[in-house]
Amino acid sequence: MTLSQVAISPIAAQEMRTRAVTAHVNVPIEQTWVWAEFEETFPDRHLVGFFSVEVDGIPAAIFSLTRYRYHGFDFLWCKHGPVWLVDQSEELENATVEAMIKWIKKAAKGTAFLRLHLRFPGPSAHPPMQITTYDRTVFVSLKDNADDLMLGFKKRARTKVRGAIKKTPVDCADETELALEDFTQYYEIMAETAARQGFTPWSKSVYQNMLRTLKRDHGRLYAGRVDGRVVGFAIFTLSGTEAVYYYAAANAEGREHEASIQVLYAALVDLGAEGYKTMDLMGVGSDLAPSLNALTAFKSGFAQEISEVAPAYDIPVNRTAYRTLEVLKDGKTKLNTLKSRISQREKAD
Repeated sequence: MTLSQVAISPIAAQEMRTRAVTAHVNVPIEQTWVWAEFEETFPDRHLVGFFSVEVDGIPAAIFSLTRYRYHGFDFLWCKHGPVWLVDQSEELENATVEAMIKWIKKAAKGTAFLRLHLRFPGPSAHPPMQITTYDRTVFVSLKDNADDLMLGFKKRARTKVRGAIKKTPVDCADETELALEDFTQYYEIMAETAARQGFTPWSKSVYQNMLRTLKRDHGRLYAGRVDGRVVGFAIFTLSGTEAVYYYAAANAEGREHEASIQVLYAALVDLGAEGYKTMDLMGVGSDLAPSLNALTAFKSGFAQEISEVAPAYDIPVNRTAYRTLEVLKDGKTKLNTLKSRISQREKAD
């Protein structure tokens, strides 16, 4: 596509969907209206709108923007976007970023930075603050029967799944409706997983709001039980023909029974039978995301290859505000390092 004039235009959510369907492009769940409804359940997140990127009047990309609040500053997040309707060349991507920044400076004054996903980051792109981004993931090819699904796995994954089911079978099922009624037992498992792995989970209401706003058309919870007790679960999002492995957790008993792999496999079988074509396992390790290295062996067995995807970057809009945030981030990092060293010394004593 020859670039002459790149313009950003507001559009309705339905028009955005129509353009994606026309271009035979699957829209990530985070770029949909239903996800915007979920985001609105957070007090510090608000939908800005849906937009079209046009080159000489021809649609080239679509995207949504959500306003977030971070350390007293606003930033806009185009999560898993823009969604490209044409080939994503470096020239087009750079021109789109410039047009987006220009639009933000005019229509969303006070914005500190723009966060979006880029394949060709320019000199103004910075690693994203406060989140882990990734540039590699695993896409599982879903099938309408379990035998064909298994053929797409690597041999080690086939062996792992069959061995887990044979040795210590876990009762796995779609428990979306049960979780909507009462999320307590699932949240206890998430809290245990967070304590074990060293992260802070969302509050229980966040997971409940996610399932409530996405509803069954766009969100599912699968759980594994042993003697009636929930020992592991996973939440999946659904958009178009793609499912995403969004959250997962297992307690000590679940790990002993390899519940995570059995829950995932049950969802892969069911969603494939429903007609979904792919499942994104959401990130594996790389030089950009070494913190995800521990997940690579588990996830990579479900497909023949690891796929490259566009990671997130921050583009400063107000450079003074962005520099302030960088200073705050550096200070927090140093404080956490100091706390960790003190804790290690106390344990040594």
